[in-house]
Amino acid sequence: MQKVQNAVLVDAMHLAYRNFHVFKKDSVEYKWVEQFFVSLVSIEKRHPRHTIMLLWDSKISTMRFKINTEYKQNRKDRDPEEKERFNDGLEKVKLILKHQNYWNIEADGYEADDVAAYMCNRLGKVPSESIILWTDDLDWAQLINDSKGVTLYRPSKRQTLDESEFFNAYEFPPRSLPVFKSLTGDKSDNIKGINRFPRKIAKDLCRKCCTVEEFYYNRPVLADVPMKWVEAIKDFAIDLRTNYRLAILYPNIDKVRIWKGNFDKQQLVELHKQFGLGGNVDHKTPLQKYREMVRKRGN
Repeated sequence: MQKVQNAVLVDAMHLAYRNFHVFKKDSVEYKWVEQFFVSLVSIEKRHPRHTIMLLWDSKISTMRFKINTEYKQNRKDRDPEEKERFNDGLEKVKLILKHQNYWNIEADGYEADDVAAYMCNRLGKVPSESIILWTDDLDWAQLINDSKGVTLYRPSKRQTLDESEFFNAYEFPPRSLPVFKSLTGDKSDNIKGINRFPRKIAKDLCRKCCTVEEFYYNRPVLADVPMKWVEAIKDFAIDLRTNYRLAILYPNIDKVRIWKGNFDKQQLVELHKQFGLGGNVDHKTPLQKYREMVRKRGN
């Protein structure tokens, strides 16, 4: 991959789910597939000097499942028919991506946020670079780093966070997010924290500590914590360390697959016809801009 100065790292599965849930009841079967690319065009228009990179979750069980087999096991399975429709549409997305010039990056056994950590290490080597993390998954926030030019954009809130903005919103630095999750838990990932642990105390500790190990080897950080919760932290030591291993990101990935499609207007037109995409549009919309982009790139 050539040197990239500025990049938008897109949580690709989040983008897919986001569009699927909005358009899954649309009369056009693969409407959400087209809207996936409409969203990419919107990101591209918003950040014209940035390279768009799609980061994918691993298709196989991640290494976190090996740490704790209960990881994410509380999530309800989607309706089998709905799941099949989504997976079928996702195959169409990846077929179209073979003929679009976006970078795609994934690694077996790792989630997209781990791949984001890998890419931030690889790209963010000089302060002048700009790396935008595009996702609503707050786990990515621990990568926010002003010195590397890394910010988080949350599309559902239309909110951009740097270190100070994250601190103002959550009352602790982004790098301490795994500590907060370890103490209080995370229902979405089925991480069970210390029962009823006060969020205020957790935030206070996150302002002092970057890892949970500091609770055990730097005991003065617990000086202002009520004894009840000091004992809870002590008794919960094994689970707390496990939680932390589940919450942190893993940038040191041995094998990463990086591929980029080759823009092919004819193939795109054929795929659009095959999937029944590309109805009439009466006014200027991102969808029309997407189609115009396809035509212009083909000229």
